[in-house]
Amino acid sequence: MRLKEILIVLALLLFAVSASAEFYKYVDENGNVRYTDDLSRIPEDQRKSVPGYTESRGLPAPAEASPPSVSSDAAASVAPGAAASDEAALERRRRDLEERRKALDAEYQIITGEEAELQAHRKKVRSKARVKKYNERRAALNERIRTYKADKKAFEADVQAYNADLDAFREAQAAE
Repeated sequence: MRLKEILIVLALLLFAVSASAEFYKYVDENGNVRYTDDLSRIPEDQRKSVPGYTESRGLPAPAEASPPSVSSDAAASVAPGAAASDEAALERRRRDLEERRKALDAEYQIITGEEAELQAHRKKVRSKARVKKYNERRAALNERIRTYKADKKAFEADVQAYNADLDAFREAQAAE
């Protein structure tokens, strides 16, 4: 069953449309980790040292340079259900979810590019050393895919919680 899931994901990655994406990671004034594709949104004092990530078409980036996984703990500054009646809190959660979506989309694009590059490289693998290196890269990519799927699932759960809180907020507004 696990192999079937991996094959489905890989097939989807092969048919995905590739697009270049660049995004940045920084820490806001409240200490929250943020991701953005707009350099002007980063505080000026952090712009020179902020790591930027781009889609890779060559060899995979070293593990420390790959974009971090997007966890719901780090990205959400407002807990679901905590402030359903607070419009500003809902707006902050919406922005957080949007940034997480962008980071997930960028990660998907990187995975897609690496998958295509691995497929092209697969035909050139002939020696035992190259087979070993290919298999290591394939295993690393498969692990990234698993992490991406877990992050996406957590993101979707957070979106559902946000939508439930938004519906409750709108009902409360309509009742007033």
